[in-house]
Amino acid sequence: MSEGNGGRRTTRFVPRVGAVTIAELTAGLVWPTLLRSASMAMQPPRLLLGLLIVLSIGTINLIFDAMGGAGDAGIAHQTMRQLGDGLQRFVASGRQADIAGAAYALVYEAAGSIARLTQNHPVAGATLLLAWSLPWSVFGGALCRTVAVDVAGDLNMTAREGLGFAIWRYRTFWLAMLIPAALMAAIAVLLMGFGWLLHGLPGIRWVGALIYFIFLVGGLLLMFLLVGFGVGQALLTPAVAAEATDSIDAVQRAYAYVLNRPGRLLLYMLVLIVQGLIAFLILDWLVESAIAATRDWVGMLMSKEAHDALKAGGPGGIIAWWESVAKLLVSAFVVSFYFTGSTILYLLVRRVNDEQDIREIWMPGMIEGTLAPRTPAAAAGREDDDE
Repeated sequence: MSEGNGGRRTTRFVPRVGAVTIAELTAGLVWPTLLRSASMAMQPPRLLLGLLIVLSIGTINLIFDAMGGAGDAGIAHQTMRQLGDGLQRFVASGRQADIAGAAYALVYEAAGSIARLTQNHPVAGATLLLAWSLPWSVFGGALCRTVAVDVAGDLNMTAREGLGFAIWRYRTFWLAMLIPAALMAAIAVLLMGFGWLLHGLPGIRWVGALIYFIFLVGGLLLMFLLVGFGVGQALLTPAVAAEATDSIDAVQRAYAYVLNRPGRLLLYMLVLIVQGLIAFLILDWLVESAIAATRDWVGMLMSKEAHDALKAGGPGGIIAWWESVAKLLVSAFVVSFYFTGSTILYLLVRRVNDEQDIREIWMPGMIEGTLAPRTPAAAAGREDDDE
């Protein structure tokens, strides 16, 4: 566009404005943002990161079971099977709108399988969980970062860019998960050790009875950490992804948000669980229908014997293997939705607790853990931009 200016002609370029999207109209609003979780989790970069988590944990399980001792052989596969059974019962109860049954399956059967792993196999179980936690933290951190950037600025971050951020902060992501677990393990070991010492030595049992209130305090602290971790662990990885903060601050934020506004947190979590269940049922139906339709169309001109062999997974089980690869899409979505929903949940509960806009996240050029510019020159640049 040209304008007159004292006999001179200057040119001003007016940027082209595209159509306004629903995401732009609803940016910063709670419920529309919360309900975007399923669609955001289905985006290819996040499905890829979710698939990497599934494949990494599966590889760890194969190696761990192959190296297992006589008493610990197969515990990785057994734990994953129990976890899968719990999730299947959760889905079945959800279909029937059985809230109590769904909660029982999710907490006792699915999450309980992890607790039983450490109870039945303390050393091997802790080692396996430690091995799982690394890809879970790094790839999960990358996934959370892509979601945080998307929500904050409606920007598409690639899986490679998300991985670059996660690798840069991998120790923080990992320690944010390990610190609460280490504290709980330390308290449990101390309780068991003091109990064995006091009640194992003759003549000291009365001392143990008299100071039993100390054990009760330890037990209360252990339950506080356990319940807080069970509810707030979904906030740990997003805290690092959104704030680029250290692991201690991430743990403090997660527990503070659980304690300050538990009702709002549980309400948002319930919406996410229902949304994820519906999305899972639809995607699972699509994949199973695609597998069944492929069998029928491929086998339409086959003999009955060949068609039966096709349905049985032959020849040699290779077809069944390809079908299991297709089903990995569902598992990748479940993992992707977990981290996507967790990141949106974190940004929303942060706004409720700290009155901080969900679009405010750490970006390069800021001091880690803050929204402050790294240098005075950068601050001046931001002020100029605002003008």
